[in-house]
Amino acid sequence: EGFSSSRELVYAIVVSEKSKRLTVVFRGSVNGNDWVTNLSGTMTNFGLPGFTSESTSDLKENYGRVHMGFYRYLFGKTKVGNNGSNKSKGEEIMGILCSLLENECKGFSVFVTGHSIGGALSTMFAFRAAL
Repeated sequence: EGFSSSRELVYAIVVSEKSKRLTVVFRGSVNGNDWVTNLSGTMTNFGLPGFTSESTSDLKENYGRVHMGFYRYLFGKTKVGNNGSNKSKGEEIMGILCSLLENECKGFSVFVTGHSIGGALSTMFAFRAAL
């Protein structure tokens, strides 16, 4: 099954050479799957880092309680992709950011933003990125 924007977290990383800034942008709610996530209001532990593998799933540190739907959307296990990985989207984005900041974007600032469901995801992701 290929990429489906109705079931996958949608984000962009914008690089501004002029401002020396990386901006992570999360899409807002646009479909039924997003609204199901929005309405899953049960709380869960805010365990970080997000899912990376079965062998590291017990190595998370708890940073409080958060909305379970948003947490799973950003930091939960995903389907295995073309590269064989099923790590969370949040950790995938962290890997991309770290690579950019260690290489061609050394010294850049990082901004995180989003609207609707993207606002909730950006808040949790900004906390993760600050660790």
